[in-house]
Amino acid sequence: MSLIARYASRLTSINFEVMKKAIEAVKEELGGEGLLSVKTVRGYSSSTKANLVFRFEGMRFAMGIRQTKSGKVEFVGDSWGSENWELVQTLIERNYTALCGAIAMKRLGFTAQSQVYQDTVKGIMVEGMRT
Repeated sequence: MSLIARYASRLTSINFEVMKKAIEAVKEELGGEGLLSVKTVRGYSSSTKANLVFRFEGMRFAMGIRQTKSGKVEFVGDSWGSENWELVQTLIERNYTALCGAIAMKRLGFTAQSQVYQDTVKGIMVEGMRT
């Protein structure tokens, strides 16, 4: 059966500008549309609101991210017929965490660079050097 579900995330109180960069990195890795301009996630028979909505290759319906009033982050959407729903959630969480690490390093006085690389391991690499 197809329905809109909520999937809990380990992330809390996210910065949506950093999250957009994390989503774009996943788009480079998986292909697809990436961020969409709509704020509604539609499934087979229902829909729900989200702060960010995106779709990648292998996803039948778009996925969304929303933050609750308490700061908890949820992935929302209809995962029916999607090949890589859990992979997408994992990649977004990993990329967001890496980008936040780079930002924190810069604030601590390090020169931090982040880049998307796809040689042997796909993801975001963060390098830091004390200045």
